[in-house]
Order: sequence, then C-alpha cells, then structure tokens
Amino acid sequence: MILEAVWIALATMFANKLRTLLTVLGNIVAVAALVLVVAFTQGMNREITRAILARGADTFTVERTGPIHSDEEWERVKDRPPVTLADVEAVRRDATLAGHVLAQWNLDLPIRTAKRSVERAQVEARSGEYVYFLGEAVAVGRHFTPAEERRGVPVVLLGSDLAETLFPGETAVGRTVRIAGRHFDVIGVMEPRGAILGQSQDKYAMLPLGAALAEWGRPWEVDLVVKPERPELLDVCADEVRAVLRARRGLRPLQEDPFELLAAATYLKMYRDSSRAVYGALIGLVALALFVGGIVIANVMLMVVAQRTREIGIRKAVGARRTHILLQFLVEAATLSLVGGLLGFGIGAAVTGAAAALTPISFSIEAWSVAVGWGMVLVVAVLAGLYPAARAARLDPIVALRHER
Repeated sequence: MILEAVWIALATMFANKLRTLLTVLGNIVAVAALVLVVAFTQGMNREITRAILARGADTFTVERTGPIHSDEEWERVKDRPPVTLADVEAVRRDATLAGHVLAQWNLDLPIRTAKRSVERAQVEARSGEYVYFLGEAVAVGRHFTPAEERRGVPVVLLGSDLAETLFPGETAVGRTVRIAGRHFDVIGVMEPRGAILGQSQDKYAMLPLGAALAEWGRPWEVDLVVKPERPELLDVCADEVRAVLRARRGLRPLQEDPFELLAAATYLKMYRDSSRAVYGALIGLVALALFVGGIVIANVMLMVVAQRTREIGIRKAVGARRTHILLQFLVEAATLSLVGGLLGFGIGAAVTGAAAALTPISFSIEAWSVAVGWGMVLVVAVLAGLYPAARAARLDPIVALRHER
C-alpha cells in the first residue's frame, strides 16, 4: 500500500516536472539554507572556540576595561587606572596560588628588511614566562630565554605568515629585521595559529619585554595574564589576584573593581551570547521558508484531490476504506516534500563545499543538521498533506463517481 502510493506520487511528479519543481522549491531553498547556515555557524564556533582556548583554558587575563559594547559602558570604565608593570610585580610577589604570571605589551609597529616591509605589524612584547602561555610551538629555531628577556637582548620570533611575507621562500632564522628602526635578530618562526573569518592570526612578531622597554621605554598599560599552580585553582587564584589588586588601589569592601578578570570561559560566553540572536534569526528564516513551502504543497495536494475525485470514488466503491485513502494522500505529500528535501540537501552540500573551497571561511556540515532537516521536512509533509488527505478520505463515493473532470 505505502510502496504503491510512493510509486504513484513519483510517477505523477515525473509526468509534471515543472509543477513538481515549483511545488517543492520552498523546501529546496529552506533545506539548502539550513545546511549552509548550520555549516557556517558550526565552522565559526570551532574557529572562535579554538582561538579563545589557544589563549589557555586554565589562564585568566586582567584588563583595565574588558570588551566594550556601548557608549554607556565606555563612560563607566574610561577613567579606570591602567594595569601596570607594578601590578604585575605585586601579583608575582603576593598571589601565592599564581604558578606563572605574564606581562604583555601589545604594539603596532612597522617591520622591515632590506627588501620588504610591513607597515603595521602586531608586536607582542612578553615577559620571560611567556612559554607557559603559548598555544603554539616554535616551528623553526628556539624561544628566547628568561635571561635574554631580563637583559633586554634584541631578539624576535616571527609568526609564520609574517616570516613568509618578509622572507618569501627563504629561511628567516638567523636574519635581521628592523622594528620601528631598531635591529632585532630572528631566532625562531612560530607554528601557525590559523585564521578567523579568513583573517590570519600569524602576522605578528614576539620579542622580549625587556628589549621593548630598553628601546621604547616603560608602557602606560600592559596585559596581565595569570596561570594558577593547578587548573582546579583557577577561581580561587582569580579571587586572590583580585584581592591583591584591590589592596594596591586602596579600595573599600563595597567599591567596584576598577579592572576586569577575563577567563577563556568568559570570552566563550560573550561570543555565544552575542551570536545566539543572529543564529536564531537565520534559523527562523529557514523555518519560515519551510512553512511557505508547506503551504504550497498543501495547495497542490488540494488540487490533486480535486483532480482525482472520480479515482477516489472508484477506489471506495471497490472497498477502499477511509484510512486507505488518507494514507495514500499523506504518503504522496510526504514523498513530494522529501524529494524537495533531498534536492535541498544536495544543493546545500554543493554550495557549502564550493564556499569552503573558494573562501577562507570554515564550514562544517554536521550529521545532526541533516537529521533535523529531514525531521523538519517530514513534519511539514504531514502537516501539509493532512487536510487534503482527510478531505479526500471524507468524500462520499456516490458523489465522487458523479464528478466530471
């Protein structure tokens, strides 16, 4: 019975190709969009999560303001005192649970060689314990040592893309670069950090903080990054660092912290909160397209019921029950909808593959999105075919047999 209904539906669709295509167009667009949206969002989630966790899942950063989302937030935090090297030293001295403490000074400076230059490169001046905070290793060469950092030795590590830009097809290690006019010896090239939304994270230089202080003086503000002795002490260590910094600023118990403590989990939560509304809107548009597609299928099935009134009457006259007629038209509606879904999945997968090949953005087709898509298509098929099928099942056989085509 079910196989016969499927065969009838496929034969009807094959005989009316253009009508079938127009009928299932809504489903095709909706399912293709679902595959593409989920592939994009999952790829984005993986890229952002990887980038955030590369900073260290068991570390936290102390910043003067933290992320700013509005003018009101900026007005509230703009007058906060900076996080300084003196704060770093105080945390090293007084925070007993801090296993490693990093001071980082971020600058945008020109980097040049005899033949090539980068006008604005990200320069990370880091203190001697920086190796405990890296998410990537040295691909070629070596790290600078704590002793080199203390003495201010002018050495530098290059990100992989920056090394390729400055020394294309050549070995960067052992060469010399000029950073803001100062000479630095290249001692290593880092492994790639990767890209986010097509933007390379490897166009940077990393040098000893002591060398930066010797060349450009003491910074007004630095980033303070703390790694507790053990990962499970992260929250307790953060409380201890907060207490040290509050004491340095002479704050009373009820006064607000004039700084922000941000862990990897905090950044992930901010990203997910900000992206949830966007992804929800995209999925809502997909659901709307499926709804419209279901209305079209319901309309076509009503027309099919009207066209096959005599057939329904004959089938009832020879003993077909209401359930048989109901099942037949439900199966036909489901077949129509599922064919549209199949075409949509094929088109969505093809577009996703092309986008992944032609753009630097990451796409990831998830098995659960395929299952959800099929489920949504099946629900639409049942809802779209239920009323036309019920109407066909209720037809009086005598009235149906009198119907003129």
